[in-house]
Amino acid sequence: MNTSSLDLESFKADLDILDRYQAFSGELLRMALLGVAGVGFLITSPAVKGEGGKDPLVSLEGGGTKSLLCASLMSLGCCVASCLLHRFFSTESMSFHLSLLRRTEKSAAPSEEKDIMKLVRAGRDKNFRRSTRTIYLAAGSLFLGAVLLAAAFILAIKPWSHWGTS
Repeated sequence: MNTSSLDLESFKADLDILDRYQAFSGELLRMALLGVAGVGFLITSPAVKGEGGKDPLVSLEGGGTKSLLCASLMSLGCCVASCLLHRFFSTESMSFHLSLLRRTEKSAAPSEEKDIMKLVRAGRDKNFRRSTRTIYLAAGSLFLGAVLLAAAFILAIKPWSHWGTS
């Protein structure tokens, strides 16, 4: 198959863009998993249990802390799922895109080939839209999960007046 250097440059640029988007969704995924670990830390922290007979500095009992933690976990879980879906849809859309590029390189396409190209283009566009939606959902879910987790941490910390007293 003959390809010009311009085609190779274009092909490489498409893959570079895909790599950047997937790196971004990878960062969102890492931050969401870090948030899930933060919830685990808050729940299992010795400060919550009051080990050694000490009054715990953090309490999960009041002010809807458990509800906020559950909502945060659900939001962070949605972010994780959205990131994984984004990686799938973006890879799938690039597969369709590259297939379309290969098919367009052919000189005279018969009518059957044109029909196949329409289907490939439709699949590419559908997966591009899905990819866009899932990365936006991932970013929004991460933001919401982080805000809910911060609120849970704030509510879990006992008031300053209780610190230093036994």
